[in-house]
Parts: sequence; structure tokens; C-alpha cells
Amino acid sequence: MTGECGVLPRDPAPLAASAASVPLLDAGRAYGRCSLAEDGPVSDLMRMAVSAGHRVGRRPPLRRALKDVLAVLPETPEAHGSLTRGVPAAAAAIRVALGNADGLAARYCDDLARAEARVDAIAAARLRAAHRRIAAGIPPVPGEYSWRDGLAGIGAGMLRREHPERDETLRAVLRYLVALTRPLTRNGETRPGWWPARQDDPSHDRADLGVADGTAGVLALLALAHRRGVRVDRHRAAIRTLADWYRLHQQGADEDTPWWPEVVFGPEPATGRSVRPDSGWAGTLGIARSLQLAGIVLGDPGLRRDAVAAAEYALTEPMFRSGGLCGGPHGAALTALRMVRDEDGGEHRPLAAAAASLPRAADPSTLHGVPAGGFLDGEDGVLASCPPNGRRPALPGPDAEPWDWVLLTAC
Repeated sequence: MTGECGVLPRDPAPLAASAASVPLLDAGRAYGRCSLAEDGPVSDLMRMAVSAGHRVGRRPPLRRALKDVLAVLPETPEAHGSLTRGVPAAAAAIRVALGNADGLAARYCDDLARAEARVDAIAAARLRAAHRRIAAGIPPVPGEYSWRDGLAGIGAGMLRREHPERDETLRAVLRYLVALTRPLTRNGETRPGWWPARQDDPSHDRADLGVADGTAGVLALLALAHRRGVRVDRHRAAIRTLADWYRLHQQGADEDTPWWPEVVFGPEPATGRSVRPDSGWAGTLGIARSLQLAGIVLGDPGLRRDAVAAAEYALTEPMFRSGGLCGGPHGAALTALRMVRDEDGGEHRPLAAAAASLPRAADPSTLHGVPAGGFLDGEDGVLASCPPNGRRPALPGPDAEPWDWVLLTAC
């Protein structure tokens, strides 16, 4: 279903009205077209925009792809929007496109501003609900704060705005994430404030440590914002609380082989054998990058050393069960390259070498995503991460939009 107009309304509809006015089936279709995790106009625009950033000299026009995204935005409901789908996903693709294509910023900046206004409305509604929950002493669901579905992902886009330190919505998101690090006591039991609500099945009483669905995404956003000068009360203390949480659950035979489990089943360190996660961005590399960023902000060389050691160990014996940027070797390589750039000294050359050789050394079945996985999980993101005629992922150049802010590895 394609929208009839190519620009957004100036006054976004209220969240409740938006959700109620779109039938459930139509809403699902709209989200599918306005998603970075499914094939459609938004994934297409992001792929073309990232590829344009690799080019030297005049970059290809992206007007048609931009218009396709603007055409689906009016029909996209605001309820449940996140960085991976809905209006925030479209705003992310538009932002990267305007940064990487010649002559588009002046023409389409108003469209981006209108999309960002809708993102602010989404964030405000989510923040109101989150603070009501906190006041009631009710545990959260991971989708409230995660990168994939929640406010950590939405905040990543806000951090790329001009003068983010003046952005009150971003500051409100950061204050909420700080509040999430305070303990929560319910029925006489005290758990971390991010510990998910217990389900009927006791096996679901667990917390995710990953960057996509767990607390590493929260840690990454807090650290990146602090590093960029966007700071709120108790900001560093919240980063320290989360870093200590990962220190508590760190595993490994020695200091050269640290790793963290995908999930933990209680606030105390696991006593049984935990499952070592994949090496991808959604696994060990994403956690390691989050902890490295925290170590930089906190001035903690030991935390940085553990983070780099974990990345090196993960890439020395890489494990991938899926492809795409989130789960495959290309996303892991990009994350490792970011880590190398933030470290000084030749002792980290092994990490750079492992990142460069990773796509070639990985199992061919994990080199690409699923055919319909969109920019994040499909082949489009994998191919766009490499320069033209290249097979190795490369970081954006100095004149290109650092598009991997979408993965919370840069800002």
C-alpha cells in the first residue's frame, strides 16, 4: 500500500488516534515497508545511502529512493515505532541519505524535521508509560528500553541530531535510562531496575546481556552520549552500575579469554555452565564495544582491556549462526574496526587483522543474511558495508555519515 502524498503532515496525529485509525493488518504492512529489518523502501534507501558514502567525488542521486520513503511515512502508525521499524527507522535512513548524497540536505531537511517530530512524539509517549511503570514499582519488559524495540534505539537517532546537548527529548531518554539502573524492590525481592517482568514460565525469568535486546544497548547509548557531551544527573554512576553488572557476570578461563553469556537467570553470577554467545555484533562484539565505550568514559583501563581481549578472543575462534550485519561476520568486523580506532598502540593489531580477514575466514553460509532480511539482517547491509568492488567491510570515511551509529558503535 503506497501513500498518496510524498511529504509528512506538519502536525503529527496523536499516538492513540494514529494507532486506532489504522487497521491491524494495514499497520503490519506499513511497518513492513517502513523497516530496516525487512525488505522495502526504508531498507533500500539505507543501502543506497551507505553505499554512496563509500564513493569518492560526486555521489549518486538518491531522490527517487527518498521519495519512496516519504510516500510510505504518512500511512505508518507511530505506536510501537522503534529504530528498526516505523517512523524512527525511516528517519534514520533519511538522515544517512542526507549526509551521503550531494545536494539533498537543503531540499529535504524539512521532511527530516517532520519525521523527527514524530519520533519525539513516540519517545514522549513511551517515556510517560515507562515512568508510570517505575512509579508503580512494576518491572519492565525488555522492549521498553532495548535497541531493537525500545528507547535505547530511538535515542541513538537523537544523538545524531545537530546540537544534541540541547535536545530535551534526548535528555529525557537519558534520564530514563539512568533511572533504569536503580534497584527495584517488589514483593520483598530486590532486582536491578532493568530486570524484566517475570513471566508465567519460570524459565523466562532472565535478563538479556546483548546489545540488541538487552542492557548492552543501554550502556552503549549512555556512554556514547556522555562522550559526545550530552550528560544528565548520575550519568557516570549509571554507566558504572552497568559496567559492574558485566564485570559480575564475566566468564572465561583467564584474562585473555573473557566473555559474557547471552542471558543470565538471576542477579548473582551463574554457577553452572553458561552458553557462550555468537561472535557477531548482536553477541560478544556488541557487548565488548559497549564495555570499551564505558571504559573510555569512566577512565577505566582495565575495563577497556577486558573489552578488547573479549573481541580478540571472539574473532580468534569465531562462531556465527546467522548472516547480516547484526549476526554475521561483516557486522562483527565493523564493530572490531571501531574498537581498534579507539585504542592506541600496536598491541591491538591482532584485532585489526582478525577484523580484516573475518569475512574470508567465516563459514560461507554466514556471509550473507536471509534474502528478505532487510538492511540489518539481509544481504543489502552486508554488501553496502563494503566499498565498491571490495569484499571487506570498511568504516565510513571522514566525509561520510558515520552510519554505524545505527548499531550503537559510533555517534
